[in-house]
Amino acid sequence: MIIQTYYVSTGRKNAMFTLRCHRDDSKGILGPFAPDFYICNLSADEETAAYKATMYFNAMRERMGEDRDDFQMHLDAWGGGIYERRGKLSVRDSQAMDRIEEGYVPFGKHSGKRIEDCESGYLLWLADKAGTFEGVPMNALAMAAQGVALEKGYIAVREAKREERANADALSVHVGTVGERIAFEGEIVTSYEKTCEGLSLYVINKVRCGGNLVTYIGSKSMGKVGEIVKFKATIKKHDEYKGVKSTVVNRPTKL
Repeated sequence: MIIQTYYVSTGRKNAMFTLRCHRDDSKGILGPFAPDFYICNLSADEETAAYKATMYFNAMRERMGEDRDDFQMHLDAWGGGIYERRGKLSVRDSQAMDRIEEGYVPFGKHSGKRIEDCESGYLLWLADKAGTFEGVPMNALAMAAQGVALEKGYIAVREAKREERANADALSVHVGTVGERIAFEGEIVTSYEKTCEGLSLYVINKVRCGGNLVTYIGSKSMGKVGEIVKFKATIKKHDEYKGVKSTVVNRPTKL
C-alpha cells in the first residue's frame, strides 16, 4: 500500500512555511528511498500556513477520491510540529541527521536499526568510506559507524587479522613447475568477485595450501572464505606481487 503524507515544513531559510509530501509503501515498490518533495509555499504566518495546508489537502482528497486498498492520503500539518530544516539541507536530509544523532540508521535496508546493533561488516564498510560520500547524511552515518567500530574494537580486530595474514603471506613460496598439473588441498583465504556496472567480470580465488598461496582467476568461485577445498589444477605461472609469491593455476577440478 502506498501512503502519501502531506506535512508542513519550513523553507530553505526557515522564513516561509511550505507544504511537502512524502510517499511511503509497505511493499517496497518505491524502493528504499521513497520520494519526498516540495509542493508549494504557504505563508510566513503559522496559523495561515496551517489553514492553507488543510485547504490544499482537502481539495486534493476531493480530486483523488476516498482511500483505496492500495493507496491512502494523510495530512500531518502540525501533528509532528513545524520542522525546521538544517541550513540548506532538505527536510529529509535534516530528518536523517536527527535520526543519526539519536543513534539510528535513517535509510536503506537497516533503516530504523540502532547503529550500534548493526553487524561488524556493515559498520566497517561505512567506516572505510567516511568522508567520501556526496550526501551529508551518508557521511554523518559513516562517521557514526566509524565511532561504533572503534569503540567495539572491530577495527583493531580487523587490523590484527590483516597483520596475521600479511605475515603468513610473506612465507609463501612457489609450488611445482609451469605446465605441471598437480593436486592441491588448502583453505580459501580470498574469494573476491570483480564487477563492473553490476556485471560479474571474474572471481579472484586464493587458497593457502601448506602455507603457500595458490591463485585461480576465473568465472566462478571455488567456495567460501574459510572453506577447505581439494582440487587438481595446471600451474600457469609463478607470480609475485608486493613481495608476496603466489602460484597461479588454471582449469581447476575439485576432487
